[in-house]
Order: sequence, then structure tokens, then C-alpha cells
Amino acid sequence: MIQGFDARVSLFHLGIGLMTSVFMGIAYNCVRKLSTTEHPLVIIFYFPFVCLPVTGIWCLLFWVQPQDWDWFYLLMVGITSQVAQYFMTRSYQLAEISTVSIVNYTGIIYAIVLGFILFGESFNLLTYAGMALVLVGVGLNVWWKNSARARTATQ
Repeated sequence: MIQGFDARVSLFHLGIGLMTSVFMGIAYNCVRKLSTTEHPLVIIFYFPFVCLPVTGIWCLLFWVQPQDWDWFYLLMVGITSQVAQYFMTRSYQLAEISTVSIVNYTGIIYAIVLGFILFGESFNLLTYAGMALVLVGVGLNVWWKNSARARTATQ
């Protein structure tokens, strides 16, 4: 709902999006499993080696040389993503996957709000309805987890 419907999207690209979600779920579970035996920095160090073959082939086929300030922006994206990856890995080590991963869904709301503030992007009613559904879903998930813990504690 947030992205909207575009009839030009092929089944191939839809499949890529769905497979990305599946692999993301597998990666989160791997991080959780490795967190019992490995330090977060070890997990973060090896994660790019899994992604490198795919991104390396893509770069060979579609490389565009960065210019001037592009190098600085790429460096900043790299640094901030590594810091974020560390804290995400740490959060998956300390809490349940379902509790932490649900918060990732709120990222789309941050992207939309920043797009509106920084770039003057506007959205249709369906986008706002989708944002509301995401917030309701996150809220219901948190409420359900808390009520399940309360029921378990009283038993």
C-alpha cells in the first residue's frame, strides 16, 4: 500500500523482491544463531563476504565511476551502515528476533517523513493508509508480546 501499485512491475522483479525478503529473514536467523558463539564484530566482518560475489558481479556489469563528492558520500554511507549493522547485530543477540525485526518496518515511515522534509515529496491517501497499517501492526505486535509475557508470568 505504501509503495502503491504499478502494473509495469514484472513478475521477475516481484520475485526478486520476495526472495530478498526470504533471504533477509534467513540472515536475521543466522545472526541470532551465531550470536550465541560469535562476537558481533566477527559477524559484521564476514557478512560482506557473503554479499561480495553478487555485488561484485553487478559492479563489473554496471560500474559508474564516482565523481568528486560522491566518494565522501560513499564513505559516509559505508561508515554509518557498519555502525548500524553493529547495533542491529547486537540487538538480535540480546532480544528475540520477532521483537527486534518488527521495528525495522518503521524504517519506511522515517524514509517517507525525511523525503517530505528534505525533498518536498508528497504522497497519496493510500500511502498514508499503508503507514497507518504499519504503525498499527507494530503497536499490536508489541501489545501482544507484552500480554503474552504477562500471561506467562501469572501462570
